[in-house]
Amino acid sequence: MSVTRQVLFEEVWKEPMTTVAKRYDVSSSFLARVCERLNVPRPCRGYWAKLPYGKAPPKPELPAALPGDEIAWSKGTALPPFHPPVPRAPDPDQKPMRRRRANRPSRHALVTGAEAGFAKTRETETGFLRPRASLMADIFVSRLVLARALDVANELYLALEDRGHRVVISPKGQFVGRPCIVPGKEGDYEYRTRDTWSPRRPTLAFFGTVAVGLTLYETTELAEVVSAGLWTYVRADKAPRKPPSYGGYTPPKITKDMPDGRLCLRAFLPYRMTSWRKEWREVHAGSMPGKIRSIIQELEDAAPALVTLIEEGERKAQEMEAQWKVEQLERERQMAIRERKQATEESRKLLFAAIEDWALAKKIEGFLEDAERRAVGLPDPEREQMIDRLKLARSLIGEVDALRHLRSWPSPEECLAAAAVRSWY
Repeated sequence: MSVTRQVLFEEVWKEPMTTVAKRYDVSSSFLARVCERLNVPRPCRGYWAKLPYGKAPPKPELPAALPGDEIAWSKGTALPPFHPPVPRAPDPDQKPMRRRRANRPSRHALVTGAEAGFAKTRETETGFLRPRASLMADIFVSRLVLARALDVANELYLALEDRGHRVVISPKGQFVGRPCIVPGKEGDYEYRTRDTWSPRRPTLAFFGTVAVGLTLYETTELAEVVSAGLWTYVRADKAPRKPPSYGGYTPPKITKDMPDGRLCLRAFLPYRMTSWRKEWREVHAGSMPGKIRSIIQELEDAAPALVTLIEEGERKAQEMEAQWKVEQLERERQMAIRERKQATEESRKLLFAAIEDWALAKKIEGFLEDAERRAVGLPDPEREQMIDRLKLARSLIGEVDALRHLRSWPSPEECLAAAAVRSWY
């Protein structure tokens, strides 16, 4: 069961929260958190007691949804697929509302959440961190670079919002995922190996209504490594002097893509059928903060051109959906033809079987009638014995009524319905 913020707004101002909460099978306190999450104003305490006397405050307007806001909520199941409208190109004459320095927090909320998420983490075989939390900022680094990566992400997010560009985690069900970070390889949208990690939803920065995904990750370099345990590798020059041995066997040195301490910021489009992405890499560790201002300027300049790419991707996606629907209808039509043909063949076989059963019963009945006629001339003791045997024989062969056999024969439609029922099990 899902509900949009507009519908929820109308419901909570029409009936008490407890009544609306029962409709969605949640508690009133839980529904209040849903309203807060969707930015839906709800009646204040005592509103329903004051309403009959005309002393209740007036019903407010529903605030307009900002880019990146969640617009629907679903209990227990995923939201139905929703694709946001194609964004408009930013107006070059309209400058974004910049934040005053006095209102600037020292730590961005996403970075604070990431710090909590990295408190419980695992490591990949090459040393990258894989937080157990999945709904957090998109940061993929090793433990040695974590503190600096969080500081860079914090400076980037705050600088973007200083210039009026909202930075949030993607709303549920509105955008596609982000390209996977595969050490040493060019990632795509698939989760490839155990040496990768990705958040549940991408981190987005909104330039007007254009959403740009942001991933901060640590780059890699090919290095000589040795095994330090099951699915764990360390650089050969940092390995213990005496490598571990397994029953006298010492693992050989191999080469793997290992984190090199430098950061890279990847920007990408989280829309359907779009493959645009751009990266800014550190030449030497610690140079990323000096690039933040120029990175933001590049993204602002690129926003109008990105709209064209998004429109083209949306057009391709709609064409593919239309083609898929046509192909799906054709597949369903062909399947219906096959199922009807199979049902007709099955019904024909059952009809022939019923006719054969009737013919055999009819033949046996003729035999029994002849025996009955001959039994009439037999002496009394033998005649009664034969009549009893005839009754027993008739009970074994059943009726020879053709209509009874015809009634038990399933028609093609009945065979088709029975096949549909069997497909559910």
